[in-house]
Amino acid sequence: MVYFPVNAISIVDPDETVNLKDGVFIEDAYELVIGFNKDLRIVVREVAGRILHTKRKWKLSLADVHMYSDGSFCLCPEPEENLRLPNGFNLRDFFNYLLIPYLYYQSYLDKFGKEPWKSSSHGELGILESYGMHLFSSPSTEIVNIYLKYLTATTENTILKNKPINHNDLCLCNSGKKFSDCHREAFEGYKNLFSDFMSLKPKRRSRYN
Repeated sequence: MVYFPVNAISIVDPDETVNLKDGVFIEDAYELVIGFNKDLRIVVREVAGRILHTKRKWKLSLADVHMYSDGSFCLCPEPEENLRLPNGFNLRDFFNYLLIPYLYYQSYLDKFGKEPWKSSSHGELGILESYGMHLFSSPSTEIVNIYLKYLTATTENTILKNKPINHNDLCLCNSGKKFSDCHREAFEGYKNLFSDFMSLKPKRRSRYN
């Protein structure tokens, strides 16, 4: 895969017609185990310990290498799977749009000690950051509902009750800092999601009802 930092474009398996001059081309191999969990969500693990070696090498956390405590990969915030795989799950799209970019990220991180691109946080903050990135051409009721589905019940119901967030609200990471100062990208994503919810008014019932 090659990644072009200037215009944030990546190409999986580039052919000879692609000019690699301004990109970072990485060819690598990983030993993986791929399966499904009880919820039939795909689970990927690396068996040779290379990613954990990168973690130790650069003194990073599991969150920094986007790996869960059980060794499985955090490929992207959950709602993004729906956007990156619009035709449903199939191995070709899963590899091209999720797994290969994830492994490229790991190889780049191992080689240079930094991210090739800005990645999302884990959990709810990552979901809100993802919404703020606008991976879709325009918001829709379907997209808003997908993102609401993966938020915690508390955050979802705050939005459903038409309660806007403001600069003085505390961050969802429980740091005690203002949301807008702590996780700025997630704060902006939250504002965008709330604004789109208010304009589209999708039909969705509170989980407390």
